Amino acid sequence: MLLGQHVAGVWYWCLDQAIVQRVLSTRTVHHAKASCLLAGFLKITPMFLMAYPGIIARKLFDAELYPANGIATPNQAFPLLLQHTLPPGLLGLNLAAAVAACMSSLDSVFTAAASLFCLDLYRGWLRPAASPHEVGRDCAISEVCNALAAPYNHCRWSASARPSARCSRC
Repeated sequence: MLLGQHVAGVWYWCLDQAIVQRVLSTRTVHHAKASCLLAGFLKITPMFLMAYPGIIARKLFDAELYPANGIATPNQAFPLLLQHTLPPGLLGLNLAAAVAACMSSLDSVFTAAASLFCLDLYRGWLRPAASPHEVGRDCAISEVCNALAAPYNHCRWSASARPSARCSRC
């Protein structure tokens, strides 16, 4: 914990691509310093977006999250906060935004994995003389295979990480 946090902190505050790209794209030292400050302010925003709603939910719904029977449910803090503070229309919009964010993240992972396979393995080692049409076709096939294998891999890896918490859908 003591040694790892320093490495993570240096990466988060100094080596992250958002900060590096802003500094490298400037024309003067003054602009580079200003871009570091702007990127720093942007990197502080996750605290307000992630930590404060949990603190507010703990204060508002302490009885629901930590009942007297001793079975704590802290994972229900954000859903409780949304359910009790947003009207139904905004609640649905928030759910749609969360689903869209998850789909976007999954799509990015599948596309990155497919490009790594096609450009590094397929075109690099398996078939160096493949045409762009063949590479594109096989890239799409590998993306579909990754998407189909994702639920199996999730269950397998979560079961190996925590054997007592095996996925109930596996």
